[in-house]
Amino acid sequence: MNFIELASGAIIDKLKTVLDQDVAVTDLGGNVVADSEIKNFGKHLPTTAIALKENKTTSLPKGELEAESTAWAAPLVYDNQVVGCIILKDNGRMTEEQINLARSLAELLIHQVMVLRMLPTTSQVLDKFFFDLFEGQEKDKQKLLEQSRFLDIHYYRVGLDRDRVVIMLNFPGFWQKLLGANIVPQEAEQAKVEHYKQIIQQVFKPYAQSLDDILVTYFSGDNFLILIAADKEGQKSYEKILQNAETIPGLIKNSLNEQSHIAVPNFLPGLDGLMKAYGQAKITLALGQKLYPENEVFLYSEIVVAKLINQIPRSEQQYFTNHYLKGLLKKPQLLKTLAAYFATDLDLKATAQKLNIHKNTLYYRFDNIEKLIGLDPRSFHNAIKIVLALLMYQINEETETKNPNSQVSQTPLFG
Repeated sequence: MNFIELASGAIIDKLKTVLDQDVAVTDLGGNVVADSEIKNFGKHLPTTAIALKENKTTSLPKGELEAESTAWAAPLVYDNQVVGCIILKDNGRMTEEQINLARSLAELLIHQVMVLRMLPTTSQVLDKFFFDLFEGQEKDKQKLLEQSRFLDIHYYRVGLDRDRVVIMLNFPGFWQKLLGANIVPQEAEQAKVEHYKQIIQQVFKPYAQSLDDILVTYFSGDNFLILIAADKEGQKSYEKILQNAETIPGLIKNSLNEQSHIAVPNFLPGLDGLMKAYGQAKITLALGQKLYPENEVFLYSEIVVAKLINQIPRSEQQYFTNHYLKGLLKKPQLLKTLAAYFATDLDLKATAQKLNIHKNTLYYRFDNIEKLIGLDPRSFHNAIKIVLALLMYQINEETETKNPNSQVSQTPLFG
């Protein structure tokens, strides 16, 4: 849609009122794209080509616009280029001053419409504010609160004075699918983001008093951030989300036909708590996708140990995994056996049942593991070393895109 089509509606509405006569607007091809009488919409006016070429007001002969009427075509300029014509029917009282006035008003309206289109939407303002809040360098708490209150006054409803439950929602591959061949989001892509925000807001409606209490922001990539106001009953709202967390990806699948993952950090009141919860959400999603690739819901409480391990220097983690795992990582059957063993809390009978094997077969596999790495997983202390080594390995392993045709097993070791 070009400049003149965007502004044509505003032009005819305003000028018909001001001039008290019918007005039409044509594009650069001389086609009527708006008409206060409607009947001339789509009509081609060839004389406008002269007005556009010479950039001067030109008279339309009788019959070109209407059978018994003459009219004037005045070219319209925006940003130093001719963008179309305003058509004024000659009612016998039309003067050069009126034509010039109509032309000036029309050009002013085009300018106003384009300025408004270039202003960011409320949603984009909120995205920018929260991106700067969570990812920017500004950490002056008082300044951030003042900025949020200023936005609140102008109806942006940031509400940093309120406690909020934080949830991170991940759509695998969303950014790539959204952009396609484009480098930056275009109008259609931005509209899709807004559509997702509205659906996500509806999904989380049961956990807030009103939709206005739910902020959905999008920075870039595959993640949306949900901030739910939780004032007096904050902890109860948070616990309700935890209880129903496993159902949320299904609701999103039904609404958007998209696979999703959610990361739920702790509920931490205050602005400092909000900032900390955002950091927890990021690490929960990152580690959860590595350690529990088959899961859709990741809770901070379940990755705390992995987070602590992740703080150990990378070189020391690599030494630990190399020392204790050795050739075990090339034995998928033995890894699957360990995964079942740890999932059943080191219960040998339950492990054999889970793997559908005889207990003697399980013992044989454990003997093989002990020969490979020098650690018997049936020993509690040895099991701890193996678990820590496998955690370190998975945390440091690069996340690979799953290939449905691959023959390599991708068994999650924990969960």
